[in-house]
Amino acid sequence: MIVNRNQQGATLVVAMVLLLVMSLIGLSSVVSSTLQEKMASNAQQRTLARAAAESGLAAAERFIATQITATSKLIQFNGDNTGYYSAYPVPGIILETKLAKQVTDLADAADPSIWTAANSVEVDDLSSAVQSKKPRYTIEYVGRRSQSGISVWSPSAVIERGAPHIFKVTAIGWARDTAVYSVLQSYFMTGTGAGVFEYEE
Repeated sequence: MIVNRNQQGATLVVAMVLLLVMSLIGLSSVVSSTLQEKMASNAQQRTLARAAAESGLAAAERFIATQITATSKLIQFNGDNTGYYSAYPVPGIILETKLAKQVTDLADAADPSIWTAANSVEVDDLSSAVQSKKPRYTIEYVGRRSQSGISVWSPSAVIERGAPHIFKVTAIGWARDTAVYSVLQSYFMTGTGAGVFEYEE
């Protein structure tokens, strides 16, 4: 029997090329799958961080709704309570504004390293299984609402009785990875109507 050695060599080369192509396809699939898993994980981490920040916002707004039920309660923003601040005085209630003194480091709230127990309030309502740190928030009293918009107190200001008080709420939440975090901000107004808020001006 006559064997063509050139054909055997060609068969080997073709087989090697096919094996190389199949290996590259397999490697590409693995890389693609790994990339998709990382993208899905990152999306999940971002979702967890946002949920944690929203939890912080909700806790802060709940505090305002349940604890700040009268103008006199604004005294909690006198600068003596960590996490609760005012940039403006309120006659007879907020006598000293310590915002600039105590939370200068929170000027850039998007920097997660500045949020500490010394300048913000910790939220306790999420499991450590889904987050690396507990959410934190601050509340800043920003003044009253008038017909022309937000109007802060001043000796010459004329504010209508019952004009809502306005608060700026800032919260941060982390995912399981401390490098993944979300910072959210909202404005909260006190309500109007009997039994909702007691305006004592």
